[in-house]
Amino acid sequence: LLGSQYQLKLTLSVYFCAIFFVRCLVGTVADRYSAKKCLFIALCVALIGHILACISTNMPMFIVARFIQGLGLGGGQVLGLVILMQLFTFKGRASIIATEQVFFSLASICLPLLGHTFSTCLSWRLIYTIYIGIALFSLLYLLIFQYFLISFLSLTISPTLI
Repeated sequence: LLGSQYQLKLTLSVYFCAIFFVRCLVGTVADRYSAKKCLFIALCVALIGHILACISTNMPMFIVARFIQGLGLGGGQVLGLVILMQLFTFKGRASIIATEQVFFSLASICLPLLGHTFSTCLSWRLIYTIYIGIALFSLLYLLIFQYFLISFLSLTISPTLI
């Protein structure tokens, strides 16, 4: 499946173009519908992208899978931030957003190093299988948190989250 340098650069460019594209649209959609429902859809789109990348047999299919992953993951990143901002007051938002950005910055440094380490000793299909597991866990966690905890514990959250 390993393609030419051009195909590898194209794959990365398409992935980041999808992330930037979805960031332009996701705020409008989340305002019209609830941010939590949009986050669930974004995670499902990312899961579809992970599955397609895992089973891809040629570079064009892999490039399309990376585009779909970018749509899901870019939307999930923005919607996570939107949900954090809705959960806290104006006074508390600065500290929680700063904390989230610190973790995001550390992840931007550590995860590529971890990815390089894993890619030298694991196959890329196994790595995408791990992505699928993480995405399924995230969807399950979101379903449990959204339906069971909110309904049983009677938490008072902004109506736009539900």
